[in-house]
Amino acid sequence: MAIYAIGDVHGCHAQLLELLARIAFRPGRDRLWFVGDLINRGPDSLAVLRFVRELGDDATVILGNHESRALGGLAGSPSPIFKQHMKYLLDAPDLDEIHAWLKGLRFFHRDRALNWSMVHGGIHPHWSLAEAEARSEALAVVLSRGENEPIAAMLRGGGDLPAEEPPASDPMERLRYNAAVFTRIRLCSSEGRLLWPGGEPSPPSVNPYALPGPENPYQPWFTRLNPLEEGENLLYGHWAMAGLTLGERTVGLDGGCVYGGKLHAMRLDDPSRPVWSVPCPRQAQPGGD
Repeated sequence: MAIYAIGDVHGCHAQLLELLARIAFRPGRDRLWFVGDLINRGPDSLAVLRFVRELGDDATVILGNHESRALGGLAGSPSPIFKQHMKYLLDAPDLDEIHAWLKGLRFFHRDRALNWSMVHGGIHPHWSLAEAEARSEALAVVLSRGENEPIAAMLRGGGDLPAEEPPASDPMERLRYNAAVFTRIRLCSSEGRLLWPGGEPSPPSVNPYALPGPENPYQPWFTRLNPLEEGENLLYGHWAMAGLTLGERTVGLDGGCVYGGKLHAMRLDDPSRPVWSVPCPRQAQPGGD
């Protein structure tokens, strides 16, 4: 059995199939980990959703910011923008089945035997892996209950996300903060203050979507991460402008495939961490979440 992690697919179904052929994926024997953002911006999000869902236990999938946005929109009153960008989902004859599957996914996955964890955006630098796991489970409880109002509140986007964790007296806003950290974090200060795109004004010369220079007060979350447990490693996606990022203990797999970059797969059960890639045609312009 081989275990492969795959970067943000973003609806690029043909390239996903090409990548699986390149790694000689064997259904029923091998396993695939998907770092989230299976959908949106690319040409065939519905085909990707159906394909991955039909993999069953062969696939471990976590929620990205685009799946989170889909769940939030389906739980509330879909906005005109939501209807425009996710018409394929709203019109799907199997929407109920897809919706139920999405609600059963987690924001964070940890495999202690493999010594790998997986998240879409990242984890807060002050969190341990155990704390991230517990926070993910609290979010999963809300999704599993299936109540639209709390799901919509928990997954609400916008530029008013707090830079610091809300107080315990506001539990729903804390859940919203946690969901945003898991799916959207990129930059933070040395004190752990987060910088959200569209939120409070960025310091001069800080692009919230790009890797900053060393002089900037906001740096990538993974450079300020608490030391991971011995032997543990952490996968993430989401950061297309950073590209494939092979750190000693953290690995970023978003190759910007939908922007004309590459779709990457890395083998997790091989200590040498081999990476396979396929080039992708540009389907969207870079920028935004």
